[in-house]
Amino acid sequence: MYGVRALSVEDLRAAITVYYANRAGGIWFEKAFVQLQGVMDMFMGFALSCRRLYKGREQYRGIAQGVPFKVKSAIGFLFSGAPIEKWARWTDYWYSICKDDHSRMVSVPTDGGHFFKELTQRENLCEICEGEFEGRRVFIPSNYDAYLTRIYGDYMKIPPKEKQLRSCVLEYDLGKYADL
Repeated sequence: MYGVRALSVEDLRAAITVYYANRAGGIWFEKAFVQLQGVMDMFMGFALSCRRLYKGREQYRGIAQGVPFKVKSAIGFLFSGAPIEKWARWTDYWYSICKDDHSRMVSVPTDGGHFFKELTQRENLCEICEGEFEGRRVFIPSNYDAYLTRIYGDYMKIPPKEKQLRSCVLEYDLGKYADL
């Protein structure tokens, strides 16, 4: 151990999981496995996203348009043989396939960078401290600045409109964590 405590939903008081990049065997094996895991994570995330878009296509029609919407919806149709809940379970299973809590690298395969851009040194995400977010005391990565800077550059500066990423959230339910 590196004196690091593994993060869990209970630690963060939110539904966030840190996924470990594997550290089995020699360096060549580690790099090959990380590449395989990254590609599969990206595929599973994309498949789930397409499946979700196909399931909610009527709701999305007023928001999303054009070729990307139609292509992702068509791909989602191809994956519609299995319920979206199964796709979510399969994706989560693949994301968390490596249980190595001694790995040097970890990833949170989300956001625009998915697995590879999010891949970072363990200490950047797994060593935690308390911080404040929107008036609440929360657990945050101790080295959040290094992580956010690597991904976003000057993350405290709002990018110009044309460089801002647009996301669509129809509903966000924190469930039992809503009142924490």
